Amino acid sequence: MNEVELALRQLVYDHITMTIGAECEKEAIRGDAREV
Repeated sequence: MNEVELALRQLVYDHITMTIGAECEKEAIRGDAREV
């Protein structure tokens, strides 16, 4: 595997992690709103 492939994989991985993190935060905020 060359450096370009590694860099692309890292970018994709970071993007997926950020997207999942944002979705989890939205769910957490909704959950808090329900409890109040």
